[in-house]
Amino acid sequence: MTNVKMTIEEIAKQHKFCFICAGVLEYKEKNLLICTKCGYHKYINPVPCNGALLKNSKGEILLIERRIDPMKGYWDFPGGFVDLDENIEESMARELKEETDLTIVDLKYFCSEYDIYTYDGITFPTLGSIFTGTIPDGQEITVHDDVASYKFFEPSKLPFDKLAFKSVEKALKTLIAENAIDL
Repeated sequence: MTNVKMTIEEIAKQHKFCFICAGVLEYKEKNLLICTKCGYHKYINPVPCNGALLKNSKGEILLIERRIDPMKGYWDFPGGFVDLDENIEESMARELKEETDLTIVDLKYFCSEYDIYTYDGITFPTLGSIFTGTIPDGQEITVHDDVASYKFFEPSKLPFDKLAFKSVEKALKTLIAENAIDL
């Protein structure tokens, strides 16, 4: 599972050069880097993403197995990053269709979770909007994109030791606590 305790200073060290003039970026405070050559201010802010915490009619929770890194082989929510031309709801609907062929009509905002996402040696802070919904009986799931497989888990048998991201664990535990589901 990813380590969300990575400090902003550790993330800042990975952002070395200004994309305006290629000057050296110097860490100043909190999430601010300043170019030593042109003075450009670069802020390290979270990248928006989403995830769907979906249940079937039996109350089982859908998780997908990641087919590619980061966290290949670990369990995750269907979801992904927001594209430039879409809002968070459009992004969630697109990601569900791309990854599982699902169309969920009762998606509701549930919570947001901070995390980090490391890809090709670069770490990005993320802010995920988590939605809940119900998969209608008879709706088929077909895995695509970066999904290896899927599985429905009873809440008491969730694979907390094999979850891809800390944000997934936190959202699942919040849902369980709110619904008074016993682990």
